[in-house]
Amino acid sequence: MVRLKCKDNQRCSKCGRAKPLSAYRRQSHRANGRDTICRACRNRHDQEVKEKSFGPLPEPEGSVLWLAEIQRRAAVIRSERRTVEAAQGACRGAQPPWRRYGVMAERQYRVCLTSRIGAA
Repeated sequence: MVRLKCKDNQRCSKCGRAKPLSAYRRQSHRANGRDTICRACRNRHDQEVKEKSFGPLPEPEGSVLWLAEIQRRAAVIRSERRTVEAAQGACRGAQPPWRRYGVMAERQYRVCLTSRIGAA
């Protein structure tokens, strides 16, 4: 019978220090069930990425400038999402309504056309 040794420490691939397993995020797909980068390094990396994409937030947290900046960033994200959705909708608009919405829409569309012709 082969017994596997359970390591209590793991070396961070970013800072190179050996830390206990509790200092690493859980990741079930890895062999030992933990991330290769410690939480402190991962948090530092996430903060750097956030600052690169939007710039640092004005201090202190909760001030009027801070809230205004958060609202501005949210508006930018919403407008980007709207432009993507509009581009996707433009592709759908080229199709006839029964292709977009199904058989019932086709029937309603044709009834609508015949009622317009009969009324004219």
